[in-house]
Amino acid sequence: MDSLEYLDISNFDFSRVDDVSDIFDSDNKNIKYLNLYNAKNYDSLLYYITINNGDKYILNQKENILRPENAILINCDTNNKPIKCESNNYIIIKFKDTVNYTSGFINEDCTSRNKISHIIYQDSIFRAYNTGPLIFEANNQIEIHFPEPIDSLENIFNCELDINSKSINYVDFSNFNSSLVNNINNMLHNCPSIEYLDISNFDPININNADSIFDNFDNIKYINLNNMTNDYIISRIKSSNLKNKNDLIVCQNNNKPIIDNVNAIYDCLYFEENSLKSDSNNYITVKYNNESKHTSGFKLDNIKTRKEINYIIYQDSIFINDDPFIIEANKSIEIHFTNIIDNLENFFNDELDSNCRNIISIDLSYFNSKLIGNIDNIFSNCTSLSYLDISNFDFGKIVSSNSISSLFSDLENIVYINLSNIKNYDSLKKRNFRKSKLKHKK
Repeated sequence: MDSLEYLDISNFDFSRVDDVSDIFDSDNKNIKYLNLYNAKNYDSLLYYITINNGDKYILNQKENILRPENAILINCDTNNKPIKCESNNYIIIKFKDTVNYTSGFINEDCTSRNKISHIIYQDSIFRAYNTGPLIFEANNQIEIHFPEPIDSLENIFNCELDINSKSINYVDFSNFNSSLVNNINNMLHNCPSIEYLDISNFDPININNADSIFDNFDNIKYINLNNMTNDYIISRIKSSNLKNKNDLIVCQNNNKPIIDNVNAIYDCLYFEENSLKSDSNNYITVKYNNESKHTSGFKLDNIKTRKEINYIIYQDSIFINDDPFIIEANKSIEIHFTNIIDNLENFFNDELDSNCRNIISIDLSYFNSKLIGNIDNIFSNCTSLSYLDISNFDFGKIVSSNSISSLFSDLENIVYINLSNIKNYDSLKKRNFRKSKLKHKK
């Protein structure tokens, strides 16, 4: 059976097996992976493996039964695509360019890499000491697994010691067990391509050496600091040049400024492989029927209420300040606010923002409206708007009769309005529906 590469004998009981040699006869010479997780009474099998080139196999096992450098001490299900492991101790990286480790990933100068047990890449498992070549294609995820908590990450991605690290653009420590780490010196030293860094849930309580951790982050765009409480790490951030970057998004959830950067986001965003999700419960969702160009960003000087916007999520990207972007037809954006605001005047006024005529859907159900006192011309001339969700909206602070009377006046193509659970609705009901064009809608 020359083609056999993967053999899963997990949970198998060998107590009645007299001869295991047939498993590894000459016909099975290409076996690369053995799953022995929870296997029972396999002493004879182990002996046979040991004397027959045991170092050529990747062993998936619960306990150390062969040389530790050859063993994977956690359960990895290789029948899954992608491969799934029980491990909760790994780092994810990506490269912006294709890189080639001709002699394997382990680097004697990057001493922290000696603690790696295995690497998962494109549905394959590689032993840490694999001598290569290992080729990682651009923008593909690599999982670097550790069998147990380690005490140092010094130089692990030091670009001066590993030239390929200069191409790393994504590093995620959110699944890494940092409980014993006391040294992260030069962990990401001189890595100019890094755009995304997630050190959320990092618990570096023992760290006293983080020199140069944030040096030369010339292209960094996003840092997730969710649950980061270590004062030493925070001091490294404050003393770095990150505070001077205008296009940096800092995600944190402790409501305390870490850097004096207007782009700090305090309702933490979670970046996942295919989506951005926010803890925020204060945002508006808008959908457009035609391409809409925001060449000067979504915040406009002539719409003062938009200055309260904290950030915008569109197609798995975050836009802040005056970032220009183009919204494709039939795509939605989320408009997020950090603070509870009191004014939505002209917010979607087409006379001030011509893109508003392309809006077909507005959802305010996740917007915190408890302080809103002015909604004058909020949907003025939004002639394409067909769906409007104002469920949960609180009209209690609105005192202007013009705000109420003009709310639906220009909605010529409205088809659906969700009014469920709105608060202090009496004034809206009396003043608005009676006078608006909505009374003609079926």
